[in-house]
Amino acid sequence: MIECKPEQAEPLTALVTKIAAELAAGPITADEFERAKKPILTQIEQMRRDNRYWAQNVVRNCQEHPERIQWSKDLVSDFAGVTLEEAQALAKEFLTKDRAVAVKVLPISKK
Repeated sequence: MIECKPEQAEPLTALVTKIAAELAAGPITADEFERAKKPILTQIEQMRRDNRYWAQNVVRNCQEHPERIQWSKDLVSDFAGVTLEEAQALAKEFLTKDRAVAVKVLPISKK
């Protein structure tokens, strides 16, 4: 999700679609992969230190969905365990231009 000014919606959509297509075409370098992965791991670690994460994502409805507790335990290792080869294969499958969907929520101008 990208929040932007209405006039930036089209150029940003085109840019994101182009970047996704480039990732699908590959290759993704080890440096690019690590620079993308590291902030996600940091964000997950920070999220797990927040009571809201535990209250809203783990404890909530855990009687109906006990797997949430295990997910919270495996979250960091699951993300850390993603390999460059797996990411490249997923990009090739899902980030192609023909699979792109853009949803723009724009204000209606009052005239």
